[in-house]
Amino acid sequence: MEREEVIKLIKSARYEGEIPDLRRGDLRQTDLRHVDLRGANLAGVNLAGTDLVGVNLRRTNLSGANLSQANLVGAHPHGANFSEANLSGANLTGDRLETADLRRANLSQASLSQSRLRSAKLTEATLHETNLQESDLSAANLGQADLRRANLRAARLVEADLHLANLQEANLSQANLSRSRLTGANLTTTDLREANLSQADLRQVDLRKTYLPGIILEAALLSEADLQGVDLRGINLQRADLSRANLYKAHLEGADLRGANLSGANLAGADLSQAELSGANLSEADLREATVTADQLELAKTLSGTMMPDGTKHPVESNQRGQSRANRKPDMSRLAAVAARLRNKPE
Repeated sequence: MEREEVIKLIKSARYEGEIPDLRRGDLRQTDLRHVDLRGANLAGVNLAGTDLVGVNLRRTNLSGANLSQANLVGAHPHGANFSEANLSGANLTGDRLETADLRRANLSQASLSQSRLRSAKLTEATLHETNLQESDLSAANLGQADLRRANLRAARLVEADLHLANLQEANLSQANLSRSRLTGANLTTTDLREANLSQADLRQVDLRKTYLPGIILEAALLSEADLQGVDLRGINLQRADLSRANLYKAHLEGADLRGANLSGANLAGADLSQAELSGANLSEADLREATVTADQLELAKTLSGTMMPDGTKHPVESNQRGQSRANRKPDMSRLAAVAARLRNKPE
């Protein structure tokens, strides 16, 4: 179909008050640059390798379309329907895709750097090796998406939904993931260096093989997360929920754990040298053979039922009704005795 035919069909349909219908057509050889296709039905159309620079695709239906290797730079796909479309290798650099429907779309190896994808629907989308550097994915739904080896460096993912997403080997360094949801996500060898995950939901996530230097985890939800042996030296974990987390032999030297909830956490063998523990809840935590001083523990909110570094158990703190009282200060005479035993412990 020639360019003039497409334009004539679109104008005729709009004049009649109808939706322009180009479904399942083959437009690979058609010059569509800067054509106004807004609101048209292009479901299943073949546009592979087509130059679509400056095309208006607002609210256009491109579900199931073949746009592999297409050039969409400068297009206007705001609110377009790309569900189940093939956009592998397509160039969408800097495009505005706010609220676009990209569910189950194939965007592998596509270029979306600096694009705006706020509130976009990307559930179950394939973004394998996709370039999303410095893109804005705030409030986007990426649940169950395949983001293996994707480049999300310095991307904005505030309040994004990434539950059950596969982020294996993805680059999220310096990304803003504050208040994002990452429950069930695969973060194996994911690069989160200097990323902001404050208030992010990481409950039950395995972070043992994740790169975390310089990460911000202030007020993050990390209950039952697996952080065994992880390097968290100097990390901001203020007010983080680490209840029942596995921190066995974790490196927490100089970490900021002020106000953190570490109740029931496994901190056996962990190194807490110079870590800030002011106001931390360590009730029922396991600190056996952990490196921590009595002075540090004195600042904790509670040590009720805690297994101490020397293997003894701190008394359970309770009120007159026999219920746990988390705000009670640690038993100082008990701490002094523990400190004395640790000093006299043979090397």
